[in-house]
Amino acid sequence: NPSIIESTAPVQLFEQDWGTCNNPDGCIYKCIHDVTCFDSTFRCNSSRGCNLYCTEGDSCKGMVVTTDPATSITIICSQKDACKQLRLDVIGSSRVEIHCLYQQSCLEME
Repeated sequence: NPSIIESTAPVQLFEQDWGTCNNPDGCIYKCIHDVTCFDSTFRCNSSRGCNLYCTEGDSCKGMVVTTDPATSITIICSQKDACKQLRLDVIGSSRVEIHCLYQQSCLEME
């Protein structure tokens, strides 16, 4: 089963390093409050990949997401500015999917 990392309160994971997902079944990160994961970092090193849900305003703003070679990451940004200034560091042949479900949810991504 994939590991599930979920914020239970606003700013809970603010400016935190989540470490590396090494679970062979993948990881699911849920940033479900305003500024929950603001300026935080994580690395996906799972053969099944990782999913990142940014469901509120600024929930993943300024986040840094790194993928190791041959992994995949799916990022879902579903509110205004949810993924604003999010930075992806894609290494090697990683597969990346970004779903911007709101007109301004993915502004200034790198």
